[in-house]
Amino acid sequence: MNNNNLTYVEWDSVNWTRAIQFWNENTNLDLQNSKTLEVGARHGGLSLWLASLGNNVHCTDLNGPSETAKKAHQESTYSDKISHGKLDITNIGSPEKYDIVVSKSVLGGVGASLGQEGIQLSIDEIHSSLRKSGEYWFAENLSASMLHQITRKAFVPWGNRWLYSSNSELIEKLSAFSNVQFLTLGFLATFGRSENQRVHLGNIDKIIDQKIPSSWNYIMTGVATK
Repeated sequence: MNNNNLTYVEWDSVNWTRAIQFWNENTNLDLQNSKTLEVGARHGGLSLWLASLGNNVHCTDLNGPSETAKKAHQESTYSDKISHGKLDITNIGSPEKYDIVVSKSVLGGVGASLGQEGIQLSIDEIHSSLRKSGEYWFAENLSASMLHQITRKAFVPWGNRWLYSSNSELIEKLSAFSNVQFLTLGFLATFGRSENQRVHLGNIDKIIDQKIPSSWNYIMTGVATK
């Protein structure tokens, strides 16, 4: 397992690393010195990854990134490319300012508090904050298969609160964007009880992902262009 990948994505490193690499492989932007906003950053792993690609990143969360995030950024060789702040995704208030806005496992948390309307409001705010031809890079947990849904309710503390969308629901909410490229992935790894188990199962996911219905996958990743 690559420790850097786990630092960036925190959990199920195989599948979530594939999800964020999709962004880098499908962007039309020059990432050197792009002005990038990460929302819902939590421990700031993605901001560190984005800075390593050349982005200037504003790393934000509702109450600001964690102290863990700030320490990791300060100790990295990319500290000069990362700033920190508090930001409500439903009220970004920065029209046409950013080249890229990034979120990972954020919209479902918004939906837990504000429902589908809150998710739509967040996406609309992201769209408004992007410059023309700017991109929204997203990776979200999907409702996935019935097995995923039953397991979350039984074993995941927030499984009954998080609002898991289907892939079609997310695509519909992105309709204001001129183009959306996306991929669904991951099925088995989420059932692993340790990261080593998740790595092994994630490598199996690489083989079976495109052989099962996309509605069974538990991650959607995409690049939406304004």
